[in-house]
Amino acid sequence: MTRARGNTEYMLLHFYNALDISINQKPVHVLPNAVIVLSPQTAYAHLSAESYRLDWMCMVGNLPETMRVYGLAPDILYQPANSAGKITGIIENLEFEFYARHFWWYRYVDIKVEELFMLISSSISQVPAVSPEVSLIHRFQSLHLEMSAFPERDWCVKNIASRIGICESRVYVVYRSLYGTSPAQDIISMCIEKAKTLFKQGFSISETSECCGYNNVSHFIRQFRQQEGLSPLKYIQFRRQEEGTRQ
Repeated sequence: MTRARGNTEYMLLHFYNALDISINQKPVHVLPNAVIVLSPQTAYAHLSAESYRLDWMCMVGNLPETMRVYGLAPDILYQPANSAGKITGIIENLEFEFYARHFWWYRYVDIKVEELFMLISSSISQVPAVSPEVSLIHRFQSLHLEMSAFPERDWCVKNIASRIGICESRVYVVYRSLYGTSPAQDIISMCIEKAKTLFKQGFSISETSECCGYNNVSHFIRQFRQQEGLSPLKYIQFRRQEEGTRQ
C-alpha cells in the first residue's frame, strides 16, 4: 500500500503485524497494533517484502483539534496496549454507519471517532495533561455534537456563549477556527442535512420545516435552495427518481 503526496484527506492506519514503512520517505519500523493518522500531503509506503495486515480508513474534519483534546496528533505513531480488537471494531462500525446513512449517522460517526481517540489515548503511557485551551476545545466539540443532533433548538451566539462559558465575541473566533464557518451558517447546514434525512423517511416539506425549527416554510425552502442548489420539492423528486432507477 502506498500513498503519494497530494491527497486531501487524513488517513488512519492500524497495523496488525510488525512492518517497515516510510513516512515522507523516512524509514520507520512499526510494531504490532501500532496506530497512526496521516495528514493530507503526508506520503506513505510500506517497505517490507512480506505480507502484512492493517485496518485503514480515510477521515475528514478538523482532526488535529479533535486529536489534541486527547493528547494526540497526526503523523505520530502510537502503540496502544491490548486494544487491537476494539480499534478494529470501531473502524468497522464507522464504515458501516457511513455507508448505511441511518438517521443519526453523522452524529454517530463523530462520537465513534472521539471514542477511537479516547481508546488510543487511554492505552498509551504519559498522556499529556489537559490544558485550559484544550478544555475549551473539548467543550466546543461536545456542544457541537449536540447542535448537530438537535439543530432545531435555539443556538444563538448568546446561548452558545453561555453554555461554553466564554464571551460572545470569542465564540465567533473559536467557532470559525474549529469549523471554518460561523455558528449561524453551520446551524443552517445542520438543519438542511436533517431535512434531507427526514425527506428520505417520507416527511412532507411542511412537516420537515417544522421539525427543523422553522416557523416559516418559505424561509425553509429559500435556505434549502441556497444550500443545495434546488428546491425541497425538486430534491424529493430527484431522490424518488434515483431510488426508482436503483430498483
